[in-house]
Amino acid sequence: MSSRGTNASSGMGVAEHSKTTYMELQRKKVYRYLIFKIDEKKNEVVVEKTGGPAESYEDFTASLPENDCRYAVYDFDFVTSENCQKSKIFFIAWSPSVSRIRAKMLYATTKDRFRRALEGIHYEIQATDPTEMDLEVLREPPEKADQELMADASGCVGLGLLIAMMLLRVYELEIFRIGQTSTEGLIEFRFRLDIFDTKSSIEVEAQLHRLAVSDFIGYN
Repeated sequence: MSSRGTNASSGMGVAEHSKTTYMELQRKKVYRYLIFKIDEKKNEVVVEKTGGPAESYEDFTASLPENDCRYAVYDFDFVTSENCQKSKIFFIAWSPSVSRIRAKMLYATTKDRFRRALEGIHYEIQATDPTEMDLEVLREPPEKADQELMADASGCVGLGLLIAMMLLRVYELEIFRIGQTSTEGLIEFRFRLDIFDTKSSIEVEAQLHRLAVSDFIGYN
């Protein structure tokens, strides 16, 4: 089998310059985007083009060939629902439908190896035409992740309230069982329920548990 056939089935290596250039984008924000190509003579993925921080997404998409495959990395800035400025790094596997079959195979078999060499990628997009990597496609994952984070936080608060109410019920049943009451202790215990607004469920559970235990010890 020829060396070219072997490369098409097993993938290419990754040039050291490709890794260091990516790190400059990731850590130093030197570039807005990077475009990589497979150099079959060198048997590795090399940097074809870099885009400066001031370049737009339109500049980036215009740099991709219409009839050949490429890999790309884009540093996408966005604003969260809390008005916080953040950025996410996208890895884009560009494989237009009109590109050669050999090129599609070569880029497909090399993609995972190359992708693993770039640490810190947040999202991956595989596109065969421009509509699959439209700017709105990039906006969707960060906004979705932001919404999921808010949902997780909301769920944490809900869990804290549930734990607090369960502990309160245990506390009241214990008072009833031993036939004693502690108005001040019960009022203090109910007051502590308010902390679920600002603390995590773990903190809520710990503080309420300590209060309940201290009162139980006082009765025994």
